[in-house]
Amino acid sequence: MPTRLIWGLALALLIALPARAGADDANAAVITIKPSGNKLADGATIKINGKAVGQVPLKVTLQAGRYLVEVEKAGHTTFRQWIDVKAKETRDLEVKLEATGPKGGTLVVAANIVGAKIFVDGKEVDTSPAAINDVTPGKHVVEARAPGYKASKITVQVELGKTRKVALTLEADATTIAKTSGTIQVIATEKDVAVIIDGKLKGKSPIRITGLEEGSHVVEGTLAGYTSAKQTVSVKKGELKTIKLELKLIPSKPREGEIKVTSNELGALVFVDGKLQGKTPFRRRGYVPGPHVVTVRKKGFKEHVESVEVKAGGLANMDVKLAADETPQDPSKLVGKKAKLRDHGERLRGLASYSARGMEPLLFAVDASVGFPYLFEARFGIGMVQKSIFRLDGGLGFRTFGAMNEVGVRLKARFARYKIFSAAATFDIGGGGGSKGRSTFFSDLGVAGSLTWAHFIHATVRAYFNIYSDRLCPAQVRSDELAACNRPPAGTGLTTTETRARFVSARFFLSAIVEVAITRHFGLFAIFEGAPFQPDRYAFTDPFAAVMPESDPGTYFRVGVSIKN
Repeated sequence: MPTRLIWGLALALLIALPARAGADDANAAVITIKPSGNKLADGATIKINGKAVGQVPLKVTLQAGRYLVEVEKAGHTTFRQWIDVKAKETRDLEVKLEATGPKGGTLVVAANIVGAKIFVDGKEVDTSPAAINDVTPGKHVVEARAPGYKASKITVQVELGKTRKVALTLEADATTIAKTSGTIQVIATEKDVAVIIDGKLKGKSPIRITGLEEGSHVVEGTLAGYTSAKQTVSVKKGELKTIKLELKLIPSKPREGEIKVTSNELGALVFVDGKLQGKTPFRRRGYVPGPHVVTVRKKGFKEHVESVEVKAGGLANMDVKLAADETPQDPSKLVGKKAKLRDHGERLRGLASYSARGMEPLLFAVDASVGFPYLFEARFGIGMVQKSIFRLDGGLGFRTFGAMNEVGVRLKARFARYKIFSAAATFDIGGGGGSKGRSTFFSDLGVAGSLTWAHFIHATVRAYFNIYSDRLCPAQVRSDELAACNRPPAGTGLTTTETRARFVSARFFLSAIVEVAITRHFGLFAIFEGAPFQPDRYAFTDPFAAVMPESDPGTYFRVGVSIKN
């Protein structure tokens, strides 16, 4: 007869035996069931011959015989013991339970591709979505793979008895994208325009949107203070379309008025309500409605004072005829003034921003230039110290190459001069940033040599080391980052990890600079420089700056003007 059947019959027979609490038979036995050891048995349910009789601890009276005692408690092991009870017996039955628990942790893994294969520590365990139980506590590498997509993996910490949720995003590889979707590259006339495609925000311009279904898509650009721009673009699988969104500034309602002053003498000083505002011809907005006193002055002419009424959004116009001041002056003083003016004019004519000759103390120049890679640059320089042949100039500068703007300070120290030749050491340092998590720092250290002819032509050669540090992509993935951050162009040889790291490098430059004084206050200059046969600076390439060429040419130029005083 099978063992299981024998045990079943025995249990049925025992259940049929009398078992009652509080029996008053003089031959009944008293059994006390109580917890032992860790006392986890407290409150557990007691069954005798399969019938519940109470909870631990408990005293029961039983007739003589054989009984199966079971103690059960949720989350714990079950206690089972056969006991032989004798008439009038008194005894204690100690019960010890052990808590039951999980063998490990649980991983719940979901990938954006249903059915993607899930691997844990390199071993395939299931397909997404998946719940993996009894994972050994500790660190594990969880990976998802699917044909046509780049594998995605992450390292997670699993804890005993806890569930760790993991979300993995698989990105289509280049072949899949090219075969199954189109791409639209969006640029705009303004910076940081919000780009919306088919009603969904995709980021800020300039931006490249991939994974678009074949067909027509509505592309819209918005920016506070500007009219929105909208285009409908049709794309095909594997096709790249580039569009430009033109936004126009919304004119604001003028609240203040303007004052315009012209005179028969250029450069006359204009004072409004006693404060110097500029020189003629003069025009400025920002005056509150009401009367204002305008004073026009110029040496050698009589002062002109007039009251004007400014209206909200209106223009108060003055045309002043300055009369000559016929008050006689000491001829000797006139000669001295003319000599000083002539000497000052010659010094201004000989002043040059980039020349190693340097500037005399308190003379200054303001430069503005355009070129490549810096689309615009503005500088201010002033002479600070002069002692014998030594001169020290200082200055500030601002420049931009579209993707990032930079500010910096500079020093130039002349240490040698012989006839028309001068030599100086130069030092520039600064930094800046731009949108999409980008930033840059630079430091230039070099020497310059210049030749000066007739106080107004300067030819300079400069050699310097340029040390730069560029962050072109945020360290963590962001929705508004450049496309190149996540998909580095094949020609660069960069990995995704490398694009998110800071680029630090140094290059050696040679520059040729020509400066020509047109008048004592006005000059022109041109700069040509290069770092040939040296590594590209990725910040100067199209994947990371939309207005740049595909690769860094290593040859640069700028042309500009200087205003001196």
